[in-house]
Amino acid sequence: HLAILLLLSAAALNAAAQEKDSAEWVVARYMALMNYDALPHDKMIAITTLVTSAAMPGDTGIVRRYYAMPNSYRVEVWYGDTLFDAWHNDGTKLYRHYDAAQRQWVDASEIFYYDHIVGYDFRGPLYHRATNGTTLIYGGTATFEGHPIYRVSTSVPSMYDREYYFEQESGLLFLFVEKESTYGDEQLDASIRVDWRSIDEYLPLGESLIISHETYQQNTFRTTLLHTPRLLPIDRTLFSHD
Repeated sequence: HLAILLLLSAAALNAAAQEKDSAEWVVARYMALMNYDALPHDKMIAITTLVTSAAMPGDTGIVRRYYAMPNSYRVEVWYGDTLFDAWHNDGTKLYRHYDAAQRQWVDASEIFYYDHIVGYDFRGPLYHRATNGTTLIYGGTATFEGHPIYRVSTSVPSMYDREYYFEQESGLLFLFVEKESTYGDEQLDASIRVDWRSIDEYLPLGESLIISHETYQQNTFRTTLLHTPRLLPIDRTLFSHD
């Protein structure tokens, strides 16, 4: 709890530089709480996620993610003994993808890699708002189930429009919803849109906060994600070898 209180204090100071009660202020306050830039460079972040979905009763998935600053990444998605999806890069020019249909690793272009890996990034799209073309729209204050909140909407090219809900007192994000969206003249595929996603719990990791429990609903089915984050010695073979 002490670590979280210290992060809250630091976030309040950092957010003070922004205009209060604006979309940028709300998001900057939240990102200061998460404090991802303080993640150590001499350790790698390892996050194991247990996936339980009502769409696949009795079938539990495991997602393993490894990240070494500044940009070495590996993700593996397993269902039982079957590797369903996987990606890795070594932080330079090596981009690899596991083709589940062919059951083999193949080279991936840099654009193809980043188009797909973004959905696995534990830091979320708000972290990349300065580089992915995000437009922030302040939705003002409201009351959600008796608690005062801030609302911020986002529009990102080729992604669903979202409305984010942040607790006023803590500054933490606790829910977002995705809306039917268009990109240019194209209607984005509604079948993969998430109705809502709740962030239920955070855990400290070093001087940062990591989301540890999430729930989302898609096509009427609910899925629970339980994340276990750790800091481990860097294993470079995870990023350079299949």
